[in-house]
Amino acid sequence: MKTRKKKFRRASLAVILIAAGFAISARAGIESPAPDTTIYLVRHAEKQTTLPSDPSLSEAGLARAVNLAGILKPLGIKTIFTSQFLRTKETARPLAEAVGATPIVVDMISDRSAPGGIAERSIKDLVERIREHRGEAILVVGHSNTLPLIIQGLGGSPVPDISETEFDNLFVLTISGKDEVTLARRKY
Repeated sequence: MKTRKKKFRRASLAVILIAAGFAISARAGIESPAPDTTIYLVRHAEKQTTLPSDPSLSEAGLARAVNLAGILKPLGIKTIFTSQFLRTKETARPLAEAVGATPIVVDMISDRSAPGGIAERSIKDLVERIREHRGEAILVVGHSNTLPLIIQGLGGSPVPDISETEFDNLFVLTISGKDEVTLARRKY
């Protein structure tokens, strides 16, 4: 019996010491680092060449959207942002359906006096909304003129202009728990 009581007392003492250590750490302001946030940014896939004001994706674009979903599905994306345009929504749709997410539509308000025709305030609003999802994996589907602004707004280094014929860029921006930003450019 004495051996059991000694083991129990040792285990109890160990639990108390561990709990005390956590309490001291919390009071001293020592926190575990915040998890990384990974933002995947893509331009919408190929759109139809007819000239309606809000064209949908072409067959090649629909196939690219399905391919993108296959690449990103295993990465744990739960939050998806798109612009208000049909082509960005259609690019995000296969992934959204695969992971059970409802994309968040963010208006990219046109402003002819702004660089690239996009109002600075709409980019700032989107960046703030992305930052609210700290520690998550996020997809942003934008446009050739919005992606560079979003990346810079998140602290990424400037990216070269995206050509109107480029649809295969996948930017991976990671914000570490210590707010260090890294950016990689991939093709898909």
